[in-house]
Amino acid sequence: MRIIPPLLIAIALIPEWTLLAGAKPGKKWNPPGYRPQSELADSFLEQLGSSRIAVLPTLVRTRQGTVQSESSQEVVVNFLNQNKLGVAEIRETELDVGKPKGNGQYELFMNDLKAIGKAVKTQSGAEYFVVIEHLVTPIPSGNIAIGGIHIYVLDAKGENAFSFLLNSHHKIFVEAKLSSTDSSKQGQDTLVLNGTKAALSALVLQIKAVQGNK
Repeated sequence: MRIIPPLLIAIALIPEWTLLAGAKPGKKWNPPGYRPQSELADSFLEQLGSSRIAVLPTLVRTRQGTVQSESSQEVVVNFLNQNKLGVAEIRETELDVGKPKGNGQYELFMNDLKAIGKAVKTQSGAEYFVVIEHLVTPIPSGNIAIGGIHIYVLDAKGENAFSFLLNSHHKIFVEAKLSSTDSSKQGQDTLVLNGTKAALSALVLQIKAVQGNK
């Protein structure tokens, strides 16, 4: 992982990340994440398989700061190509989304969507850009866990095309069991890779859900 200068995590966000990571909700939603409506979704789906997709480094937010994961980025590229979701390629760039802003996961999701959108506007050579963001937190047991995942799919203008979030309210997220007893860098790297695979599975289910309703 390449380290970005340490960023202080907004104190107000930490309790929610921890809650999401350790929560045992009575009801888990079958929809594979929450996806805000976008007028660009249909266009994205129509171009599946043929559009050029630039995959930016995966972001990992922790209490200590934010790092970028190139190994997760490679997993995303390989998955998109193998599943014929587009012509994906690695895009090497530094993503500085600043320190977390907002009260709760949804506000963080939307604020980071805007920040990543600004970064995408400086890029070229692709119809769509994909970024995955993991919220990693310590939990009461002393282990670490992913409290939420953001999957950003933006068009070439930096606008939201098919972005969505995941947390412990979603069945696919809970079933992935995204916690680890190994809080070392290697343990966190492995946890992030597992979270990335869960996020990509959710992306496929999101696509199928929309296509199935047409």
